[in-house]
Amino acid sequence: MVTDQFYTEAEIQNQLASYPGVTLRRVFKHALPGYVVEGRPEEINKIAGAKHISPVRSYKTEYTSSNIELIGGEAVRGSYDDKGQRLTGKGIKVGVIDTGVDYNHSDLHRNYAGGQDLVDDDGDPMETKGRPGMDTLHGSHVAGVIAANGKMMGVAPDAKIIAYRALGPGGMGTTEQVLAAIDQAIEDSVDIINLSLGNEINGPDLPISLAINKAVEKGIVAVTSSGNAGPNIWTVGSPGTAAKGISVGASTPPLKTPYLELNQEKIRLEPLVGSVKWNADRSLEIVEAGIGQKKELKTAKGKIVLVQRGKLTFTEKAQNAYEAGAAAVIIYNNTAGSFVGNLETEVDIPVSAVSQEAGKKIAKALKRGTQFARLSFVSEQDILADFSSRGPVTGSWEIKPDVVAPGVAIASTVPGGYLSLQGTSMAAPHVAGACALIKQAHPDWSPAQIKSALMTTATQIKNREGHLYRTYEQGAGRIQVEKAIAAETLVLPASLHFGKFLLNDRECSCFGQGKTGGRFRCF
Repeated sequence: MVTDQFYTEAEIQNQLASYPGVTLRRVFKHALPGYVVEGRPEEINKIAGAKHISPVRSYKTEYTSSNIELIGGEAVRGSYDDKGQRLTGKGIKVGVIDTGVDYNHSDLHRNYAGGQDLVDDDGDPMETKGRPGMDTLHGSHVAGVIAANGKMMGVAPDAKIIAYRALGPGGMGTTEQVLAAIDQAIEDSVDIINLSLGNEINGPDLPISLAINKAVEKGIVAVTSSGNAGPNIWTVGSPGTAAKGISVGASTPPLKTPYLELNQEKIRLEPLVGSVKWNADRSLEIVEAGIGQKKELKTAKGKIVLVQRGKLTFTEKAQNAYEAGAAAVIIYNNTAGSFVGNLETEVDIPVSAVSQEAGKKIAKALKRGTQFARLSFVSEQDILADFSSRGPVTGSWEIKPDVVAPGVAIASTVPGGYLSLQGTSMAAPHVAGACALIKQAHPDWSPAQIKSALMTTATQIKNREGHLYRTYEQGAGRIQVEKAIAAETLVLPASLHFGKFLLNDRECSCFGQGKTGGRFRCF
């Protein structure tokens, strides 16, 4: 419920006295003028004085070294601010609005500086633990990319992490909880907030996006993930649509990408996160094994196994193949297009994904007789991840994302250890950490100036065919924090958009029609 100004709880209770079926749940003090109520929709819609009524939606999580080096983070650590201190994020407070943080982790505990649990409404923002299938790790992974300081080093290892647990068991949360976290972060005067979460609704005026704009107006740099709904246009979701926030898409860090060479054709393999690396020392026979059930793997020993996606989890397929003595597993999609995925636990053989088209091509070759294949590797970096959501924003036609950062196969902290994950959730904290370094170097810069420095010094990236990605796919490009800190010219606003226009009395648009609908989730 958004109002025309900020009201006290007593004033709102007085306004709601005429609506006995409506219960006040929470009043926001900073993020946006408004409050949350509970009741039947027909009664809520009768409340006078509301400028905008929005339903509470659900949010959930979406799922370092070479990646930090790529964006210039390691080079910056050898630089100094005007006080002679190394640029490590020292003195900067970063609010992580997520699933909580494992503040007992050896790489996180020294940087943890408190927080708030907006799910259980207490002061303990620990990750969800002890609930099989519902335990969380996402917030700890994000916090590690920003500021781990131990065995692993984050982008800004001396920045302070303030944890706001807005997403509870299973990585799910609501509009109310996320708004409350933004509200609390404003009250706590953090310097930067990171929201690696979102939904599929593409529009500039959802409450979370409005609250992010308000936080920026109050001097907080707001970094959001753009979403994992790519590669089509119009897929960026709120809060990645917030005009004043920094919306981040996902690119690849330096990777050696494996290719399967079969009958003089190269097929790109997408290693599942958590998979061991491929070994290209010899040719191996390929066999097809249905969906990877144990009974389908009787001839798998010493061979590459081709299985179809579906029914069993990726880990179950891989584990069955490993127990059957297979040398590697290729999982092909059961719908059109390619996919990416994670293994729940490590399996000691390589596991990769290919598109449905590529899988059927291999299966067709196998029907002609015994087939042997070998592996080759191509070094790649700065390729836009297929899953990374693209813009523009519906209604405003604003270009989003603003920048991209590494978001594929990113190793970071999780409860009990370390794990590689991928998603725009992993890209956003690279930018949040970069903002901490810039803020230390230039404490007087506003959020708009920091955003401008990142965008005006970003490097544009190209696809595998050598063509530049479009602006509404990569924004200004992949961040270069060393150059951003050294920027001598800042362009404000950092980007322009011109909306729709009329040409010869016809409405003209170059992007097609937008879409709305969906549920919030973490990216």
